[in-house]
Amino acid sequence: MHRMRHTVLALGLALLGVVALGPRASADLIDPNPAQTYPDLFGGNVNGKVTYKYDPATQTGNFTSVNLPFYIATGQDPKDGGPEELSVVPNADGVRRQVINLTLDKNGQLVTSATNSYELYGTVVLPAVTDKSGAVTTPAMTVSGLLLKATPTAFGSMSIPGSGLSTFDMKMNITGGSLADYFGKNAYVEITPKIGSTFTGSFTQDFEGSKVTSNTRGNFISPPPLPVPEPGTVVLFLAGGVGYFARRRLRRARG
Repeated sequence: MHRMRHTVLALGLALLGVVALGPRASADLIDPNPAQTYPDLFGGNVNGKVTYKYDPATQTGNFTSVNLPFYIATGQDPKDGGPEELSVVPNADGVRRQVINLTLDKNGQLVTSATNSYELYGTVVLPAVTDKSGAVTTPAMTVSGLLLKATPTAFGSMSIPGSGLSTFDMKMNITGGSLADYFGKNAYVEITPKIGSTFTGSFTQDFEGSKVTSNTRGNFISPPPLPVPEPGTVVLFLAGGVGYFARRRLRRARG
């Protein structure tokens, strides 16, 4: 995993270097130098693919990106109640994927559409959270199925014509999924086809790219807390506490 992370970092630095020095590069990313935020989801897949299909009749195109989520960097020190990385594994039915669908205009700007979407599927084991004494404050739990669902709000792109290299980024508002509270209200996504990109900066022609890597970043600069129990569980705990104290008062009254 560390080798993979270094490869992605090296590619990102190379792309930024070409943007800075190469006059042929076309860059209009939302954030070419994003800050490190958490949670930070890494995705990659040798079969991952970015595709774009342009429709001259409507002067819009459909952008899609599909790859596999691998792990989430939490930013938390293992000594403080949580591992630094949480693995994303397939669901019981074998599903594990990150899917993005966007409608763009001829200038590469996001067009409002009901089909614009971000969805993340998989299974993640959230570790138990402990206090300073080592006592468990939140038990370990497994979340599975739809982990994140979001509505895209902005899109950016960068191309290096003739190099087969490109990258895209996106902002989105998180609307659901079992990790929604953990990631926060909004997130940033960076998508990089590592080989075979035919994107030249134009959104009036079809393009594609393969071996897609990505980062999906939450909006916490410092590590967020791991998810707390569901509201129903909290209500159950509170109801139990109320019953306990009611019984104690009744016993005292009888005594």
